Amino acid sequence: MTNNQLQKVEKQLVAEKNVSDNVLNKVRVLESQGNLSLPRDYEASNALKQAWLKINETQDRNYKPALSVVTQESVANALLDMVTQGLNPAKSQCYFIVYKDKLTLQRSYHGNIMMLKRDAGAKDVVAQVIYEGDTFKQKLDGTGRIESISHEQDFFNIKKENIIGAYCTIVFDDDRQNYIEVMTMDQIKQAWMQSAMIKDEKALETSKTHNNFKEEMAKKTVINRAAKRYINSSTDENLQHVKQADERQRKEVFDAEVNEVANKEELDFDPEVVEAQYTDVTEFEEVTAGEPASAETYQTESEEDPF
Repeated sequence: MTNNQLQKVEKQLVAEKNVSDNVLNKVRVLESQGNLSLPRDYEASNALKQAWLKINETQDRNYKPALSVVTQESVANALLDMVTQGLNPAKSQCYFIVYKDKLTLQRSYHGNIMMLKRDAGAKDVVAQVIYEGDTFKQKLDGTGRIESISHEQDFFNIKKENIIGAYCTIVFDDDRQNYIEVMTMDQIKQAWMQSAMIKDEKALETSKTHNNFKEEMAKKTVINRAAKRYINSSTDENLQHVKQADERQRKEVFDAEVNEVANKEELDFDPEVVEAQYTDVTEFEEVTAGEPASAETYQTESEEDPF
């Protein structure tokens, strides 16, 4: 290794340590103020070490290293979001996405299930696929919320080409009503096409993951939507840091889009004023729309780990 390379590595290690120390200091302040209580078995310092390994592997859409294009502030925010939610990338509970010049944290399918059980006190999270020919009925309460479902399935209906929908039940064993989310296959496909790796119907047709593991991918999608909607609507104090992290992520995306518009070359004539539009990332399958995800996201969320 040359002296220049060695100096570069040393500089990067110092930068990583500084960011990690700042994150840990913020966490300690939150804990001392009584605003944060990390799980007993959660080691923030170990999670940060694992996170840096993942971040160093992450690339943007142009295959540039994430750390060469994102702001240090966004890295610190992503790491803080990870720690305050008690997530660990080594356990496939979360991953990092480059969005323009921002690094954002995204909870994975596994992370959503873990959080529902650990923080929301769910007994179980169960998903099932609905096939053509099944008998499926849903009962709504007075507010339009799904109160219960009735599903009868014939074994001979179970063919991936016959999937017409899926549902997820977040099961509670206390006095809380189970939370149920139902999606049609059209809605599931629309969620898939929000992903950077599935840009249109043609890409969806050629996706090995979404075709070879169609049942599991449908379950995964409805679980993610159920988790995000339940968390966003919950008043549980244990989920407040999760909601704050989601709100911060949406703000990061919005700010990045505003900055991109502001940085465009100004023309000689007055441009038409258009109301700013931004994307609500809470409804996406797991990958932020509007901008291709990093190479790390392609690997983690597609072929390597479809379940």
